Amino acid sequence: MIRISKGFISRLSIKHKLIFLVLVVLLLVILIAFSLLITWGIRDYKGDLENSMHLHARLIGEYCISPLAFSDPEGASDVLRKVKSVPEVSAALLFNEKDSLVARFDPKKTTFPGVIDPKKIVSGYTGRYLFVAEPIHYQSRHFGTILLIASTDLLDRQIREYVGLLLLVMVILVTLSYFLTSYLQGFISKPILKLTEFTDVISRSGDYSLRIPREGDDEIGILYDRFNEMLEQIRLREQESVMAAREIRISNEKLNLILDNAPFGFIHYGPDGTISTVNKGHEEIFSLHKEEILGKNLYNTIHDKEMLKVFDRSLHGEPATFTGNYTSTTSGVTTFIRAIYTPLFSDKNRIIGGVGIFEDISEQKRIEKLQVEKEAAVFANKAKSIFLANMSHEIRTPLNAILGFSQLMEKDLTLSEDQRENIAIINSSGEHLLALINNILEMSKIEAGRIQLNSITFNLPGLLEEVGTLFRTKTDEKKLYLMLEIAETVPRIVDADEGKIRQIIINLLSNAVKFTTEGGIILRAWTVATPPGKYLLYVEVEDTGAGIAEEEIGKVFQHFEQTRSGKQIQSGTGLGLAICKEYIHMMRGEISVKSRVGQGSLFRFYIEISEGDQKNVVFRERKSNVIGLEPGQKELRILVVDDKDANRKLLTKMLSKVGFAIESASDGLEAINLYKSWNPDLILMDMFMPVMDGFEAIRTIRDLPGGKEVHIIAVTASVFEEDKQNILESGADEFIKKPFREYEIFEKIAERLDVKFISREEEEAPATRERSEPLNTEDIYAIPSAVAEQIKEALIDGDIAALEEKIGLIDPFDANLASRLRALVKSFNLETLNQLFDLK
Repeated sequence: MIRISKGFISRLSIKHKLIFLVLVVLLLVILIAFSLLITWGIRDYKGDLENSMHLHARLIGEYCISPLAFSDPEGASDVLRKVKSVPEVSAALLFNEKDSLVARFDPKKTTFPGVIDPKKIVSGYTGRYLFVAEPIHYQSRHFGTILLIASTDLLDRQIREYVGLLLLVMVILVTLSYFLTSYLQGFISKPILKLTEFTDVISRSGDYSLRIPREGDDEIGILYDRFNEMLEQIRLREQESVMAAREIRISNEKLNLILDNAPFGFIHYGPDGTISTVNKGHEEIFSLHKEEILGKNLYNTIHDKEMLKVFDRSLHGEPATFTGNYTSTTSGVTTFIRAIYTPLFSDKNRIIGGVGIFEDISEQKRIEKLQVEKEAAVFANKAKSIFLANMSHEIRTPLNAILGFSQLMEKDLTLSEDQRENIAIINSSGEHLLALINNILEMSKIEAGRIQLNSITFNLPGLLEEVGTLFRTKTDEKKLYLMLEIAETVPRIVDADEGKIRQIIINLLSNAVKFTTEGGIILRAWTVATPPGKYLLYVEVEDTGAGIAEEEIGKVFQHFEQTRSGKQIQSGTGLGLAICKEYIHMMRGEISVKSRVGQGSLFRFYIEISEGDQKNVVFRERKSNVIGLEPGQKELRILVVDDKDANRKLLTKMLSKVGFAIESASDGLEAINLYKSWNPDLILMDMFMPVMDGFEAIRTIRDLPGGKEVHIIAVTASVFEEDKQNILESGADEFIKKPFREYEIFEKIAERLDVKFISREEEEAPATRERSEPLNTEDIYAIPSAVAEQIKEALIDGDIAALEEKIGLIDPFDANLASRLRALVKSFNLETLNQLFDLK
């Protein structure tokens, strides 16, 4: 039934749907309402009849009291006859107090169902009759019961009339509702029908720019707005769809163009391996025309087993790559290729084919081989640089002690001329060895790219004159002339890397002096102005020496290369000019040479420099022959930290002899403990040590109380600029390279502690003479025997520190003798001491 109703309703128009639904709802409401009215009406009618009958029964019962009291049946019958005035009553029965029938009024001879028992009579409706029984009482005495029986015919007629009236009203209401609904539904159905007709127009025309005018402000009006918005969205999407289709077409054209011009081969194949797309790259790699393989199956065209396995894996859903030589069976061309097969999947994860990308990597393989060879060469070069750096570090550390102690021994006034000459030879040989090591190390640093420019402001003509003066002695010894020609255009104050310029000119002059036996050398310098404040500095070194053969000129700037004349004198490493060339290139310059055998050579270079400011000039003050501190200065404490015993002793002797209080440590941890207990004014810190290195030691000291105020100078054999930067960043104030010169140490100490030194030239002559007088055994006899014995024990043990300590016991009674003995100890003249103390 519901399905039929739904089907029937679905076939109706919206107009009739509205009418039908309204009438159905109205009819249901009216039926429910009228059912309630009928129910309530019948109940009211019956209730009214019952109440009326009870009232009549009580009235008649009062009139029957007397006949019942006097047992007067005739009188009772007369009273009962009065009920005929009540049309609803069909019969009346009167019973006495013993429930016996006294009188009966039944004009219509009504037949009642069953036997009437007054004891069992219950007021109410039975069948077509209403029974009403009322007891008769008077002054608390029961006289009997009266029973009225009413027919319901009149009640039934009244009910029928009432129901008929209600049905008539219902029909009138439904009819009226139908006409009202038919009229009013137009307010809803007409806009909807209008929208339907408008939709039909748009559907036929396909014009989504049309709009339906809004009607009303209700939900239908909102529906019109939403419909218009939907049309706008459809219009925009249609435009986007057109544009997208155009873009797809353009993209396909671009893709085809890209694929045809791509530097790789491309194919597309179906799920069975049939080729559907081929680009020009594939044609070029395999020397095939696309027509030769389009439509063919890859299973039939790939004959390399490995490549066939790779392709087969792609059709089973696994991306795969093939790399190797491949010979096309169609063209016969062999190519080293990389083939990448990638499967394609549908939305349902079903394999629908794949694509193959091919690269000719023959050239790439060649480049990779060259790259491997290059990396091997770079690694070997780096290993060489590391080896050279480590070896130079290991050599420079003991060389520091050799040069340092030789400098100390040169100051010993008790040395003989022969001893002084020997020490001078040691010093000269050490300096030569250091120069060789520096050249090798410089080249290793250049090859490792670890050389940087350090630009400062300095006096350029002063530098040139200083270098000329440096070589004046050598040229005089060889009876050569040395001329300096410095143009007036050369700016006085410049900004450049003074150290590298100095080294370049020294190398060139050194070579000129080395290969020139007669004639002389000319050092020329001039500048050419470029942009404001910028110059090109030109420098020439011309000599009248042996010259260079034309076929060897190309070798002079190469590493470890020497000309025939250089080999003949067996001097140098062949690195000097190579280093000069690298330095000049760093300063954006060039170097060249002109030479003729037997007539000499001319080396010329130019570099970029800038004009400097006078106030920024870096002055180099050299302190030499320091022998003590000026009187009146407070005691200054210096802590020497170095893991090498020789270096510690060198610095200890060098500093203690001028009057500093010295303590030493062999590693960073020991230095920290000494700093805490001794509170030095300055620390000379080696950076590379066991247990704890200088970096960590400096950082720890800086974090201790007073650690930020103490002066720390790093003394290390490392010469790499990044190491210097790391050392300064760790907290060091200064940086001194090993091997150092004595003046460097005193110069840095003077800068940091603001102390004043006494040089040898400032020492009084009497003291010099007094100190230069030789000691004899008679002088030793003046020493207390206990002290002399302690000195002898120290000499026997070879304990220099204990020996100096015991000699210090002589100071209170003979300071001059103690000083002269200390001089012998500092010069390591232990043989003389053994003779003086009779320890032969």
